[in-house]
Amino acid sequence: MATQLTLFFFRILPFLTFWSILLFKPSLFNSLPWLIKQRIQLLIYSPLVLFASLGIYAVLTVIYGVATFNDCKKARESLIKEVAEAKEDLRKRGIFK
Repeated sequence: MATQLTLFFFRILPFLTFWSILLFKPSLFNSLPWLIKQRIQLLIYSPLVLFASLGIYAVLTVIYGVATFNDCKKARESLIKEVAEAKEDLRKRGIFK
């Protein structure tokens, strides 16, 4: 059974191979001069832009999740009750004063 890392590399490997061929051997694609000559800067920085975009998406997703997190009043009350019970139990044992 393949790990998630192995599956990730097999999925991303064709894109990385194509990108590296376009970057380091552009003469192989002479039939596409518009792609090579006019967009070489885009080609060079595309992985960086991709990773930066994914990072921004991850940060915004976390911020949105925190901003829309619901307040669980029943869980809060239950937790306060359990903490009070634990304190009382520790007081009976002489550990907590």
